[in-house]
Amino acid sequence: MVAAFARLYTDAKIVFTLRVAAVFMLAIASAVVALAKPGLRTMIGGGGGIFLLVLSFVIGSIEKWFRTRASATQEKFDTDVFQLPWNSLHSDHPPQHVISKAAARYKGTRDKDWYTDTGMTHRPFDVLTCQASSFGWGATMHLIWAWMLVGVAVAMAGIVAIVGCLVDLSGGDIFVSLIIPSLAPFKEVGEQIKANFEAARTKEAVERKVNDMWAKGMDGSHVTTDEELRSIQDKILLLRQSNPYVPDWLDDAFHEKNEAAMRSGVADKVAQAERHGHAG
Repeated sequence: MVAAFARLYTDAKIVFTLRVAAVFMLAIASAVVALAKPGLRTMIGGGGGIFLLVLSFVIGSIEKWFRTRASATQEKFDTDVFQLPWNSLHSDHPPQHVISKAAARYKGTRDKDWYTDTGMTHRPFDVLTCQASSFGWGATMHLIWAWMLVGVAVAMAGIVAIVGCLVDLSGGDIFVSLIIPSLAPFKEVGEQIKANFEAARTKEAVERKVNDMWAKGMDGSHVTTDEELRSIQDKILLLRQSNPYVPDWLDDAFHEKNEAAMRSGVADKVAQAERHGHAG
């Protein structure tokens, strides 16, 4: 199942990348043709901009299909490992043939030891440790990428403004030739900025809730129930269904550092559980 959801997330990311690349290339092409062909300016600039917006929505639906299957497969993996009931309100069970075919196509190496060993930590603390292990990592990467995208958006606006100043056109012609074709690229970047900031905030909030449950369990004031574990899992599933992508090159640049921090955090929690008599 790990191999399957890894492959399905890759499929979704490929569709997303193709969508963004197509939107940007077609937007540039529409602007160039609209500027070079005054007689076709309205048709190419206006029509091209509308076509790009429609294309963005259509391909986005295909990407969502892959992401939904990937998140459902990862949810099945988690519920099996954590021994939690399935919540059909948020996801349907992934078909076995989808899992098998996706796993067969997986060529990566990150399909073992998905969660760091929690040793002899008792339930529910072993599950809480695994659930919490990726939140801080993910939130940090989303914030870094969101601010980088803010820079991209500012640069895009600057380029449009510079080109608009350089060409000898009326305000209406600039709107049709440059502004309308750039709407779809700005939509893509804007949506990703918003999604990454929201994902970071949500992951930080859920991480705080998990840590609060952990602390109450350690001091004996409240032991997390299976229903509460399922509630945390629901939030994890909903995040995965809408989680924005962080580029592989950026993830790879911080991967070693982030993984070390994550493993250290798990080790700290296991040590706490042992000191408080919740392990062994």
